[in-house]
Amino acid sequence: IFLYQVAHVDTVKNSYNTFENNEISGFGYGIVSLGIGPLINRATLEYDRYYNVENKIQGNLIYNVERSGIFLGFEENTIAKQNRIYNTKATKTDKTFGIEMGIETETTPLRFGYNNVGIILDGNEISDVQASKLVAGISAFQDGQLYPSVQGGQEFFPNTNENFKFYNNIITRL
Repeated sequence: IFLYQVAHVDTVKNSYNTFENNEISGFGYGIVSLGIGPLINRATLEYDRYYNVENKIQGNLIYNVERSGIFLGFEENTIAKQNRIYNTKATKTDKTFGIEMGIETETTPLRFGYNNVGIILDGNEISDVQASKLVAGISAFQDGQLYPSVQGGQEFFPNTNENFKFYNNIITRL
């Protein structure tokens, strides 16, 4: 969107979406929910978290995927519960996960990582996760990032407590 020859970012958050009772197989990922991340609010000249908010991922059957059954990045107060994830098998890379939250920054090529806040994982069943190097039923990697402030200094994200809650998850055959 352009106003007076200046580009303005569309800052609509993905909020209150439900992914429920789906059967997903044969893809690189099962379900991906990826927010925008920290952006400067033009009115306040401060960073705001433009994370996806209050989404629900529930009761899905996810199998035969390459990287992750569920991936969450720049996500806030999302619930993933009662999902069955199996046979995530890395054939193109050396790592795979049942549920992957966040990812680290890489320098070659430059790719910034992700973090999350307020995630609840409850009653998920994850099995048969296979890769040659890195395997996890649940990976919760927080890539903390420093952003230059318009008013001077830097701001760290996530700028609030992570507040993760993991309950009643079953992970077998890694």
